[in-house]
Amino acid sequence: GLITHLGMASRSLFEPHDAEEGDELEEVDDMAEINFSQLANQRSDVFAAHTRDRPMISIGTEETAVLPSLPEALTPSPRHGKLVSDAVHGLFRLDPDALAICDTPEFQRLRELKQLGLSHYVYPCASHSRFEHSLGTYVLADRWVTHFQVCQPSLGISRKECKLVAIAGLCHDLGHGPFSHLWDNEVLPRLREVGRLDSREWTHEKMSCQMLEHLWEENGLEEKTDTDSRDGIVGTDITAIQELISIDKKDYDDAGRYHGLHSKRPQLKLGGKMFLYEIVANGRNSVDIDKIDYLMRDGRACDVQHNFDPSRLLQLSKAGDQ
Repeated sequence: GLITHLGMASRSLFEPHDAEEGDELEEVDDMAEINFSQLANQRSDVFAAHTRDRPMISIGTEETAVLPSLPEALTPSPRHGKLVSDAVHGLFRLDPDALAICDTPEFQRLRELKQLGLSHYVYPCASHSRFEHSLGTYVLADRWVTHFQVCQPSLGISRKECKLVAIAGLCHDLGHGPFSHLWDNEVLPRLREVGRLDSREWTHEKMSCQMLEHLWEENGLEEKTDTDSRDGIVGTDITAIQELISIDKKDYDDAGRYHGLHSKRPQLKLGGKMFLYEIVANGRNSVDIDKIDYLMRDGRACDVQHNFDPSRLLQLSKAGDQ
């Protein structure tokens, strides 16, 4: 039966092994009633037989058997990234550099931040987090910039630039406070009223840039990212990612031309390709993947049907000269 095959397969992890009395798992008929407690006890006996003759190591006052190492074929590669199954965008892969950022405490805190603040008290299913939204913006940013790279090769978009845009999508909400926008719109104004907060220019975008710089240095990501490749993220790329995150509508004139006077950044790292700055945070007309993801994700959580097809928008879009 299936249980027998799984049990025999697990034994191969501990080969070679001299069979001892009581090691063999009883044959279980597919249609017979399975006694799972009995099976568990049999597996424990087999495991005990395998570890009986293993060397012992001391941990405090106790001795523990040294477990055999897994076969090399079963050891995961440290540089393969990770597959993510998302309820909104389906299956996609986080590349190793993005995964290194996701595995930091600063990014993991987004799991505890509700995307819609206190809305789950009205819409019980709206309990999703900024973590999920950040993964969604990552995959949409990656798909959109890759679309431009493939369909408009004359733009000269490099693989490195594609990665920078995707990671900007991943990190654009790192700086959100408790209860997401409720913190920006309700808590901070009251803190300013009572003199507990001096800066009136605080935004979660600016905090995201500071948080990105902090997590990069604090977690030693320079050594963990793919620096052996020309496409890998290095410390000097952080500025470009911060610019992609924090582009502001006040940095554009009435005709939609960028001047950078508000943020005091007249020159951008990727300034020759301004369309790249309109993918994650579009300060020119607000059509960006951040809004596409939260319209889809929040609408799904609140059972609000949207009537637009984002895949059509992404596939039919074209980057212009300006």
